[in-house]
Amino acid sequence: MPMLISSAVFYIFAILSVISAILTVSVSNPVKSAVSMIFCLFCLAIIYFTLGAHFAGIIQILVYAGAIMVLFLFVIMLLEKRNNESFDDIISAPKIISLVLAVILLTALSAALAASTGHSGVFPAAAESFGTLKAVGSSIFKKYIFVFEALSALILVAIAGVTLLSAKNSEGDNK
Repeated sequence: MPMLISSAVFYIFAILSVISAILTVSVSNPVKSAVSMIFCLFCLAIIYFTLGAHFAGIIQILVYAGAIMVLFLFVIMLLEKRNNESFDDIISAPKIISLVLAVILLTALSAALAASTGHSGVFPAAAESFGTLKAVGSSIFKKYIFVFEALSALILVAIAGVTLLSAKNSEGDNK
């Protein structure tokens, strides 16, 4: 991907990620907040792809945007708290003005920082091995093998515990 297109995609999804993150914390409806967070996580995955960390992007989509957010939405919908808030209540003139001023301030600060440090590029080049399958695999199975095996055993014990607890609860329901 040419550098100009890569930079444009990076900035577009960085801005979308910030906007959806702001919506995540500002919306009082938990379902809308969770959907906004899912969009933010997808934007972060695309940012990882533009930086060349393809494995990190795929893990971002599968683990965070997929599994964890489905769990969040399941719990939110299970609790069934109703909040009828319109989108117009979120967006108001003072909030928009504050957001525009914050973006202008952050742009000016980042431009001043880039000028003072002498970086000519949009973002520093990521390490060649960051986020690749080879780097992650060698790190997990060479450097952190004990931690990996301990976490695997911990997850296995947790699954067995949940199975045991759910079996006891279902026996109590049948009596």
